[in-house]
Amino acid sequence: MRDYLKARPNGVRFPRLFVARSQIHGLGLFAGEDIEWGRRLIEFQGQPLSIKEVNRRQKFYDAIGFTCLMQFSDGRGIDGVVGGNESRFINHSTAPNVGALRESERRIVFYSLDDIAQGEELTFNYGFDPKKIYRRNPGKSGSD
Repeated sequence: MRDYLKARPNGVRFPRLFVARSQIHGLGLFAGEDIEWGRRLIEFQGQPLSIKEVNRRQKFYDAIGFTCLMQFSDGRGIDGVVGGNESRFINHSTAPNVGALRESERRIVFYSLDDIAQGEELTFNYGFDPKKIYRRNPGKSGSD
């Protein structure tokens, strides 16, 4: 397990997080300390994409049943696979403990929706049905 402790230039510290094996799917991102409700957790980082490139990559990711793509309402997006950080390991859940806010044109930050205990996996509702992906890709697993 690798430990991630992030500090921002203004001195505000993100909580301690770590990547480990997940019971939901593959690897997951976990709380390395108790985290209180409403706390900033981690910024979603990756390669900025045009509308055209988002559409191209989404077709590929749909075909393999895996994605680290966050899309904005204007159609552009960020691909966490390329140049991404450990936020790409936040797995899907229909009962998430993490939410996301768009803080600027190209910046998404995850926040805790509830108190999160040390060792608990961080989950986010990405707005898809993992059962549909599982039916298309029998080798892949879904969370809920």
